[in-house]
Amino acid sequence: GGTVCTLLERHPEIKCTSLDLFNPSTSGPAANERQRLGFNLQAQRANPGAFLQKHFESCTSRVCGVLLLRDQLPQPVLPQFFAPGCDVSKLIVERNATREYAALKAARRARPVRGAANSTAGFKVPSWRQFLTRHSVWLDRAQAIAPRARWYRLQLELLDAHGGARAERELLSLYQLFDVRPEDYVCIFDRCVTQELAGAPGYREVRELTKGYDWAGQRFSRVLSAVRARRSVVGSPSAVVTGGSRAPVVAVPQGGRAAERQQRRQATIGFAAAGSFSVIVVGGFCLALGIAIGQRIAAR
Repeated sequence: GGTVCTLLERHPEIKCTSLDLFNPSTSGPAANERQRLGFNLQAQRANPGAFLQKHFESCTSRVCGVLLLRDQLPQPVLPQFFAPGCDVSKLIVERNATREYAALKAARRARPVRGAANSTAGFKVPSWRQFLTRHSVWLDRAQAIAPRARWYRLQLELLDAHGGARAERELLSLYQLFDVRPEDYVCIFDRCVTQELAGAPGYREVRELTKGYDWAGQRFSRVLSAVRARRSVVGSPSAVVTGGSRAPVVAVPQGGRAAERQQRRQATIGFAAAGSFSVIVVGGFCLALGIAIGQRIAAR
């Protein structure tokens, strides 16, 4: 179910956390992360904005992602995710309703009721009409949050992991939403065919070239320039990872990483629509069912 996030993370400026940070469980990865950041469940639910700020402070990517499932937090606290003075954008991503409902029924069959007296075991699948109503209501609520924010609506099936022109058009829309510049484009598929992405470096080459680099919120083109400069100084041949024409890149001064990180950080929050699914990352199963919110943290 982590297809979308897995694909997006192939771009070095984007990081989707694999933790369901707002899971109300008192044990497991989410509880461990809360404890690491100095929060218990009650404090996290009372002030999710402060919790997210703590979480993002430990993220070294320009775009960071977290997940919020439907009904994990009450509706009135959701605006806390949109701090004043920040450039906030929303990505509403939904799964094909027919496929989503079939997956819900399959999940129910995998969790049978263990005895008639146990009314809380398993979960009840709503009727098709009820399901469509709930699905629509959640997406409408998600879209209503921060109504002036930029937003884009994506259907999961369009961002095919195998690529193709249609998937690349969706990727370009996401790049625009997350402020990924043309000189920083990366082909996150095995092969790209559109004019905008055919000449971009492939994600495998990018991963190899930037391995071990100390990221601090920089844009990819600047990191590429800095890595090449370092290799030329030590006499190593510069790896060629681009194809076709690319915009010129500018090296990041060694002393400028902190400023670059503060000025170029962007946070992504995902809201999932179907709480019955096992969702692990902002860009996977949950992103197909809900809403992701991109937020560029204002320069301090």
